[in-house]
Amino acid sequence: MNILSSNDIHILDLPDEMLRAIFNKLNMADMLYSLVDVNQRFDRLALDSLYIYHLDFSIEAFNNYNSSTYTHILDRICSKILPRINQKVTKLTVDPLSMERILGAIDYSQLHSLSFVNFEPKILSRHLTDKTMLHLLANQITHITVDINIEKTEISNESEPNIFEFILLYSTCLNDLTFFQKSSREYLAISSLNIPYGNSLSLSLIKLKINVNTFDDCLYLLNGCLPSLSTLIIRIKKIARSTLMINNTKELFKLKCFSLSTNRYTFDYDKQVVPLLCRMLNLEELTLFVSVIRTKSTYIDGNQLYDKVLNYMPRLNKFIFSIHTHISNEYSKKKIDLPSNNDIRNSFTKRGIQSIDIFADDKLINNRGNCHVYSLPYQFNDFLFMNSCFQGGRFDKVRLLSMDDIRPFEHELFQIISQDFPFLRTLIILNNIPQKNKQHHSSTLITFNHLFELDLFCVHNDYVIQFLSDKNTRLPCLTNLIIRYETLLTVTNNFTNNATRLNCSKIKSLVTHKLFVGSQDYHSYFPSLSLSTLVNCDYPKSFIDGNESNPPATLDYKTLLTMATRTSSSATTLLKTTSRNFITS
Repeated sequence: MNILSSNDIHILDLPDEMLRAIFNKLNMADMLYSLVDVNQRFDRLALDSLYIYHLDFSIEAFNNYNSSTYTHILDRICSKILPRINQKVTKLTVDPLSMERILGAIDYSQLHSLSFVNFEPKILSRHLTDKTMLHLLANQITHITVDINIEKTEISNESEPNIFEFILLYSTCLNDLTFFQKSSREYLAISSLNIPYGNSLSLSLIKLKINVNTFDDCLYLLNGCLPSLSTLIIRIKKIARSTLMINNTKELFKLKCFSLSTNRYTFDYDKQVVPLLCRMLNLEELTLFVSVIRTKSTYIDGNQLYDKVLNYMPRLNKFIFSIHTHISNEYSKKKIDLPSNNDIRNSFTKRGIQSIDIFADDKLINNRGNCHVYSLPYQFNDFLFMNSCFQGGRFDKVRLLSMDDIRPFEHELFQIISQDFPFLRTLIILNNIPQKNKQHHSSTLITFNHLFELDLFCVHNDYVIQFLSDKNTRLPCLTNLIIRYETLLTVTNNFTNNATRLNCSKIKSLVTHKLFVGSQDYHSYFPSLSLSTLVNCDYPKSFIDGNESNPPATLDYKTLLTMATRTSSSATTLLKTTSRNFITS
């Protein structure tokens, strides 16, 4: 089809505004390669500073091309186009395939922002010590984003430079750093740097966004090594009692914005998190996403938050939060009286926090109780540890939901979830208690339009039927399923049950906890299957065997499964194992 005409209307007859709208639908690589040098008007529009200030050369930008086409496009852009626009480029995104060619092609005098995507540590370390890169770091770059992939790397050599430390020490103009590394097991261990107190990593850094392993890493970053830091956005894998000799009482006067999130329960909120927050006397914005286990006290409510935290922040004007409290009184002799939902709500409203919602147990069940309170509108991508008390709401931003209870989840609750979480992509359920109202399933068909990953590994068979039977639920986008093989075999009646066939027809990745030889019925039941994976699940054995009525105490869902590469040996598929941990802090 000729790109210059459609339905007898010449594209050049369109006004600039409409052409810009069309160009915006193209990725940067397509636009530069296809439109530059077509004519002067296209050049003027395509090379406008408004569009080319940020050039993205990561492989994702070229995902419609094979490697040879990608190389050809990159050659043309480097030789013919970049020399014409180098003065306009202020941001670059590069990956291991493009970095050397793009940064070595020409000088970028206005460049101030760099993003490194999908790098392995050794490769990125080598590039960072290049002469051109050292010059940019020392003289120009104010914003850096680092995305490290450590899934396939070997254990790092101790002689290799620490990338985080290297960037901070050599980027003398750096104001803003985002530092992530992809791994199913670990984040970055900041405290391993062992820089003495008072030594600075960066005098210029103002904003840091980072994932770390422990609460110690957070304390370390706030211990004077970043004296100009005013914004810290940190996700902590494990919040536990500090093992470092760090002063957690010194005031943090420079800090204006702080965001703390963790996907695991912690026992040490009161002893670790609260003292840290009380040091932030000039804080203006606070974001908390935490799940807390308590054994001797009640839920975290508005009164506790104000008296122990917010009262120390007189300049605070923005507070976004999702706080889940799990009470476990099983081994404590102390009686715990739980407040009602109204009491908890009033504890916030009387402190001036009006836009909240809450669902909580008002009495202990098997010596356990749960309370989840959060600000509205809900601002987080994850919603953790939902139980059967949930009454509904609106959660357009949520992409991952985990559910955990010692009471059954009924069909009506899943109907509410399908409506209130319209863009949900991943659902994780832990519940070994059978449903009670199974006869109501067929009354209302539930549809999850965007759900592509479903974890039913630790559930009663009723929930597998609830989701896989097309009489109960429609899952048009389901491609990843995590489930016990025996459960799958039972519910599908040895892969012959037609009621569960439709929802299994598009599954491309099936994760189980044991190897098995797929029968002919199995292969016909999963016609789209491209990957079967054995997963090493660190669930309590009693729970996997069905002898435990309660789910594990916590769910570290963020070690979601990195699919292994499949190899075959005779009829048995041998697979690499990945790890999925369900442990507390």
